[in-house]
Amino acid sequence: MKTLQRILMFYFLSAITLYQAQQNERKGWDGVVKGGSISFGYNTTQLNSATKDAYILNSSGISADAFIPFSLFRKGWDGTVKGGSFGFNIGGTFYFENNENPSSPLPSPLNISGQTNTEVSYKTGASGQSGFRIGAGPQMNFNLGERFIFSPMIIAEYFSLNRNALSVLQNSTVNGKPVEYTLWTLPETKTSGLAITPKIRAQYFFTKNFGVFADGAYVFGPKINTQLTSLVPFGKPNQGGQYEQQQVELGTKVTGEVIKTTYNAFSASVGLSYSFGGTNGSGETPTPAKVEINKSRSSIKSQISAKPSDSTGGSNNPEPAKVEINKSRSSIKSQISAKPSDSTGGSNNPEPAKVEINKSRSSIKSQISAKPTGSTVTPKDPSTSNPNKFPQCSCGSFTSAITYKLFGPNSTSFSNLSTVCGGEISANVGSGILFDLSNYVCGPGGCASNIVLDIYLNGNLIYANISPGLFAQNRIAECGTYKIVLKSTCSTATATTQCDNCDIYISVPCVTDCCKGSRWGTIQWMGENNLICGQTIGNKITGSIQTLNYNFTCQPNCPPYIKYDLVDASGNIISTTTAISGTNVNITMPSTEGFYRIIATGLCLESPCTTCIISFKVVFPDPVSCCLNSNWGKRIWTNIGIVNCNTTLAKIFTPGSVQRVNYTFYCNPNGNCTAVIKYKIINQAGTVMSATTANSGQDKDLTMPSTSGTYRLVAEGWCDGVLCSTCVVYFVVSCADCYNVTISPPIALVSGDIANINGTIVGANSSRPLKKVVAQLISFSADKNNAAVANPLPNFEFLSSSQINGSVSVPFSLTMTRSNMIVSNFTTPATGTISYNLKIDKMSLKTVKKYYIKFTLFFADGTNCENYITRVF
Repeated sequence: MKTLQRILMFYFLSAITLYQAQQNERKGWDGVVKGGSISFGYNTTQLNSATKDAYILNSSGISADAFIPFSLFRKGWDGTVKGGSFGFNIGGTFYFENNENPSSPLPSPLNISGQTNTEVSYKTGASGQSGFRIGAGPQMNFNLGERFIFSPMIIAEYFSLNRNALSVLQNSTVNGKPVEYTLWTLPETKTSGLAITPKIRAQYFFTKNFGVFADGAYVFGPKINTQLTSLVPFGKPNQGGQYEQQQVELGTKVTGEVIKTTYNAFSASVGLSYSFGGTNGSGETPTPAKVEINKSRSSIKSQISAKPSDSTGGSNNPEPAKVEINKSRSSIKSQISAKPSDSTGGSNNPEPAKVEINKSRSSIKSQISAKPTGSTVTPKDPSTSNPNKFPQCSCGSFTSAITYKLFGPNSTSFSNLSTVCGGEISANVGSGILFDLSNYVCGPGGCASNIVLDIYLNGNLIYANISPGLFAQNRIAECGTYKIVLKSTCSTATATTQCDNCDIYISVPCVTDCCKGSRWGTIQWMGENNLICGQTIGNKITGSIQTLNYNFTCQPNCPPYIKYDLVDASGNIISTTTAISGTNVNITMPSTEGFYRIIATGLCLESPCTTCIISFKVVFPDPVSCCLNSNWGKRIWTNIGIVNCNTTLAKIFTPGSVQRVNYTFYCNPNGNCTAVIKYKIINQAGTVMSATTANSGQDKDLTMPSTSGTYRLVAEGWCDGVLCSTCVVYFVVSCADCYNVTISPPIALVSGDIANINGTIVGANSSRPLKKVVAQLISFSADKNNAAVANPLPNFEFLSSSQINGSVSVPFSLTMTRSNMIVSNFTTPATGTISYNLKIDKMSLKTVKKYYIKFTLFFADGTNCENYITRVF
């Protein structure tokens, strides 16, 4: 913000300077104004591909700038500039708001089980971008003829860009229902900083002061930070690469790393220019006085160069020519100095006139070369001429104690200690040191401190400009004397102050024999503890992963490591792993049966000291053996408790509700087998309504079917891909009498030959309103002249609905023709009392005897239930 304020103040002062220059109209000896120009135009900015990939948009807007000349090149006798001018360009470009979507490629959609009609798109109206550039820099004008000007310039600009928040959505239909997920979001980003813009401009002036221009530039802007937050589904996809819907809904938002992209773009502008003074910003139309001066100059030139000879070829007579020259010189003097001449038009005495001419020459020369009083420009230090423009930061102090954490060799435990500049710290190989430099504060407010380290070992620089955290992360690897140089700076956005250094010394003693006294400690394998070197242990399954933990002790200042070599019977090394003593190591068993060994080598300061060998045999697993002695553990239903297999639950579940279960299944305890449980909900017809998988002992949420009925949950216990056992539990799904929504008995028939079936649907409330009603004629009988008519079933004409919550619902048939089934969709979910009227087609001259109609009610929450009406006449 301070930088922007300084730039705006600079523009304000420059505008005052430009205005004052116009008022004063500084003129040369020939009376012509040496002015600047202003330009207004339309600008377009086209990004390079890397900048577009940072979700930045191309821009368009308006540009305005002013040229303030410092000096003009010498003009010729005809008043036209011979060359060009040098000056200062100040201006800016202001972008219109751009609400287009980025051109960066969209991410791939999540692959969800049961998914159809998937579309990935940017969130509507989410994107948007605005900004501006404002700056100044040197400009050189080259005049090409009387009307063209070619101007290269380099502009240093304050760059500001505001990018609105952005989201990418996935819209899909999963199991017949529309869903929407936000794949990633990009927060609102504000970028500002210095931009360097070289520019080339061409101008054409078609009148004395007005012209057109076109320019091209390339913007080298600051870095733009991009950090996406993405949706990561819960768990891993199945073998088909698909996620369950619930995995996506339970997914987490993961924020990625910050990606820095330099803003680079081509910029072009076209518009109008206006020049202050002169014909075209460079050359001027000569004034009458100038015309006369030019004539006098030409006369002097011709008179001086002409050498008339007499008729005899003798010497020239200079006196008549001198008299004419004197007259011309006197004319020049009178025209320039604007002093009226006397009536005589000149003196006949050439010598006094010559004296006056010399005086005039000196006067002209002094007027042309003289600088105005007080105009001498003395370069100044910007910090002294305007102390607020480049504020200096005062340095912090290392005089107080510097606290640090000293970590033990290859350990996370530490001690809080302190030292001072020039102090010495005692440490060991493998130790870590983290300096706390938070007390180093720059001044005044707004100055940021930065401290980096140079590391010397025994006088040699080994690391330069590293952060204190990186030094702590990389433990001391060698003995010797270390010198840590804390280098501090204090800076603002425009200036950096180099501050004093602080030297701290670290003494790390050397041990000549690290292996002396080294020994093995506890040795553990997965499921086998307190092993001893040279022991042969039980068989291992091919491809299984064994977790090992060995302990090895070395001399102080010698960090202990262990190298694990998996070796076959022929001595070939299958794999090698190295770890710190006392840490877990996972080793994958070979895929081939045979005898193997783990040869563990104890290392002290990377020197091998002793070995420890454990032997074992690798065998193929028996697929059936994993099911031996397998059994079910607890089978827990939340809010119900432990349930037994082959039982029916008393609780009635609501359609679409979620029930959490947690089953435990144990495989053969003597085998290295993994238990997995597969859950399936099956209806009475044997159709699998849903299926999901979980690990043994893992919570799993099951969604109850949306249709009322009796179902069973089949839990399958699998061990290493083999089905070992099943457990079946029966349950009922019901919407509790359609959530107490009832269909009233229809009134009796009013007339004899046409069936009008009228009634009401009562009880739908705002917590579960009705979305759709389907009426189906199940059975029907009528008489015609006392003869029964039952087949085929007649059709409904329509199912109508009266006013519902101020909205009229227009029913229609499923087949769009008359049918024995008809559907009414409510444009607004319906509550309260809903009237219906059914008419049976082509029942003229027939008397209805009996009908049986099934109503299926669909609620807004996705559940449904059935109800019936029967009438016998």
